[in-house]
Amino acid sequence: MSPSQEKLKQLCLELFEIDALKFGDFVTKVGIKTPVYLDLRGIISYPKLMDVLASVINNYFTEHKITGQSICGVPYTALPIATAVSIKYDIPMLIRRKDVKTYGTKKLIEGVYQKGDKCIIVEDVVTSGSSILETITDLKSVGIVVTDILTIVDREQGGRQTLKDLGYTLHSLYTLTSIMSILFEANKVKQDVVESVRNYLTDNQVQAKCNNAQEDSRLSSPLESRLSQAKCPLTTDLINIILKKKSNVCIALDVTSSKELLSLAKQLGPHIALLKTHSDAVTDWSEDVANELVRLSKEMEFLILEDRKLADIGATVGHQFSLIAPWAHLVTVHSIAGPGPLQEIARIAEQRGEKRGVFLIAELSCAGNLIDEKYTQATLNLAQSFASITVGLVCQSPSVLSSSSGLLQLTPGIHLSQAGDNKGQQYNSPNEVITLRGADIGVIGRGVTQAPDPLAAVKEYKRLMWEAYEQRLK
Repeated sequence: MSPSQEKLKQLCLELFEIDALKFGDFVTKVGIKTPVYLDLRGIISYPKLMDVLASVINNYFTEHKITGQSICGVPYTALPIATAVSIKYDIPMLIRRKDVKTYGTKKLIEGVYQKGDKCIIVEDVVTSGSSILETITDLKSVGIVVTDILTIVDREQGGRQTLKDLGYTLHSLYTLTSIMSILFEANKVKQDVVESVRNYLTDNQVQAKCNNAQEDSRLSSPLESRLSQAKCPLTTDLINIILKKKSNVCIALDVTSSKELLSLAKQLGPHIALLKTHSDAVTDWSEDVANELVRLSKEMEFLILEDRKLADIGATVGHQFSLIAPWAHLVTVHSIAGPGPLQEIARIAEQRGEKRGVFLIAELSCAGNLIDEKYTQATLNLAQSFASITVGLVCQSPSVLSSSSGLLQLTPGIHLSQAGDNKGQQYNSPNEVITLRGADIGVIGRGVTQAPDPLAAVKEYKRLMWEAYEQRLK
């Protein structure tokens, strides 16, 4: 056994001793059950072990001629690991934020870099590769090149092949199989445990949720080419409006009077694809107001989205939607109540014989919201199950719809001059929302409605957002 192999074996046994390798019944990040769980977060409490790990990683870089201008740890467990390597071996480090701050520089990637720099990604454990692909997407968005990823453990469940198919090379200090072999030889685990892990690996191969090739395909595909993938008739209508008007603008008319609502709709209608309302906030809302809004939508060619965020049991949502369906083409729906609300919406739309649809809320733009990754994935699954009425998702990340080009991404929170308000809303620029966050349609509210000249403002947003879309295609 070579010195490097002996060092790897000893490191593995030390990780076992600090309970970084656990056996039992667990659930991985991608939602599958596993008899073995690798929890490397606790390694930060063992500085000497961190130092050994940094040495092993750097030796691997040297032996396999892996070079780059910087390294980047995948948030969050790999961050201290990458930091240890960076400090010990004087390798510049970058940090990828999971959430862009609304203050300071508001950068997605922190650190010093140049466009075209090569960055080596460091990860703790790879299952599907989805977290790595999200990091690659963000690094690429600022012009950084990625070809190599080093993970401490490859769980051998599909991540390596997924990355290879996309042109990336995954290097690993260990595979799950090699870890089990080391532990068995050291009498740390019994043969039946080794067999259970082997059988588990055979039966549990997974695909990355964030398939970067598919994501790149969606983001770089013109809307015209995505028409054939749309399963909801209103998706086709909305895309055609966007293309005809060269506008991917959704204007949020969050006002409280019908006079202001209709005045802004008349003024801004020719320049938007989607008009978002909160009819329950309009104090003098009436059937006449609804009818006038419908007339304007036909005359000026935009669709109406009632942002009601329906979230009750199916029967109640059915009653609510029955009052919305006569005038709104679309309605926002939370997925928290499961399929019941969507079943009722589909039934009512069919009864009316009109094209109606929903935007499901997969992510929110307000600070401190409670939606997590598992909820977002479940929302996408629900959207795919109700594809005939789902136009798209309200979300903030390009990876959410990575494999669903037939759905549209609606992203709120666009403002040219503000980073947020005092009520938790977070704003981003048109370019960031369309190019980096992957929005097909961006939502603007107060940036237009409270501007000194709303018409001039909407024209400027329209120009910037369409330019961002065209740039994204390149």
